[in-house]
Amino acid sequence: MYKPKEAKLFGAVLKQLLHEKGLSDRQFAKQAGLEQSYVSKLLNPKPGKEIAEPRIKTRQKLAKGLGITEQELLEEIDRYSDLEAAKTTPDTPDLAEREEAIAKPYQETIESDAGSIEERYLRATNNFDNLEPLERKSRIQVLEEIASNRDFPRYHWKVMEFLADFVRRKAPWKEEEEGERSQKITADIQAALTVIGRRDIEKDPANQRLDLSKVDIASADLKEAKLQGVFLYESNLQNANLIGANLQKVNLRKTNLKEAWLDSTNLQRARLDQADLQKAKLSLSNLQRATLNRANLQRADLSVADLKGADLDRADLLCANLNGANLQGAYLNGANLRGAKLYSANLQGAYFYKASLQGADFSGATNLTQRQIELAQGDRTTILPEYLVTPADWI
Repeated sequence: MYKPKEAKLFGAVLKQLLHEKGLSDRQFAKQAGLEQSYVSKLLNPKPGKEIAEPRIKTRQKLAKGLGITEQELLEEIDRYSDLEAAKTTPDTPDLAEREEAIAKPYQETIESDAGSIEERYLRATNNFDNLEPLERKSRIQVLEEIASNRDFPRYHWKVMEFLADFVRRKAPWKEEEEGERSQKITADIQAALTVIGRRDIEKDPANQRLDLSKVDIASADLKEAKLQGVFLYESNLQNANLIGANLQKVNLRKTNLKEAWLDSTNLQRARLDQADLQKAKLSLSNLQRATLNRANLQRADLSVADLKGADLDRADLLCANLNGANLQGAYLNGANLRGAKLYSANLQGAYFYKASLQGADFSGATNLTQRQIELAQGDRTTILPEYLVTPADWI
C-alpha cells in the first residue's frame, strides 16, 4: 500500500521514467499540464528548498504526463520503499548519491528487461513468413504486447512497421480481370490489421507513416480503426468495414472501395482521387475538404454526409443519395449528378459549372441560387426547389 513519500523520491523516480520515455522536462511539463518551474524543482531539488510531496491532483497530472495512471505511478514509487533507509544512512549523505542508490536497482531491472523484450521480439518474428496463418496470428498477439510495453516505446513503431511490411508481402493487390473477386482475408492478415488499427497513435514517430499501399484487404474488419496518415492508395478495400474509422488525411487515391461500409467515418482532407466508391455507404461521414476528383460514386449513400469544401470535380455521382448532405462550398464542376437525390441538401456556395443535373432531385434543397443552376446542365427532368425557375435552355 502506498505511503506518503518525500518529494525528492518522486523526483528521482520521475527522472528515471522520463529518461526511459525520451521526454524532456519541457515536454513532460506540457503533457502533464504543470508549470515547468514546478517540474524543474521537483526533478532537481536544491538543498534547503525542497518542495512538499505532490498532492493527489498533482500526482494525477504527473501520471498523465507519463502516459500512465496515478496508481501505476504510486506502484513505481512503492518499488523503492525498501530503499528508504538509503536516504538516512550515514554512508550516503549526499543527495545525488541517495538518488543513485534509489535508481540503480531500477536501472538494472530495466536493462535486464530490455534483453528479455528483444529476445521475445526476435522469437516472435523468426521465420515468420513460413509459418501457418494461425501460428502467425498467435505471434501477432505477442507482438502487440511488446508494442504496448510502456517501458520500451521504441518497439511500438518497430512492431507496426513489421506488421505493415508483412501485409504488403502476403496480400499484394494485382488488379484482377473484371468479375473476379479476391479470396477472403486470412486470419493472420486480419490480426495484423487489427493491431495496426488499435495502436496508440501518440507513439507514432513524427513525419513517418505506415505503408499499406497496393494491398488486397477486401472485406477486412477495420471498424473504428485509427488509420490517420496511413498510405492506402491503390489498395483493394472492397466491402471492407470501416464504420467509425479515422481516415483523416489518408491517401486513398485509386483505391477500390466498392460497397465498403464507411458510415460515420472521418475522411476529413482524405485523398480519394479516382477512387472507386460505387455503392459505398458513407452516411454521416465527415468528408470536409476531401478530394474526390473523378471518383466513382455511382449509387453511393452520402446521406447527411459533411462534404463542406470537398473537391468533387468530374466525380461520377450517378443516382447517388445526397439527401441532407452539407455541400457548402463544395466543387462539383463537370460532375455527373444524373438521377442524384439532393433532398434538403445545403448547397450554399457550391460550384456546379457544367455539372450534369438531368433527373436530379433538388426538392427542399437549401441555399441554392438561380446563378448556380444556370451554370449547370439540366433538362425538364431536373426537379428544382420551388423558389427557382428552370433555365430556358434546359430542354
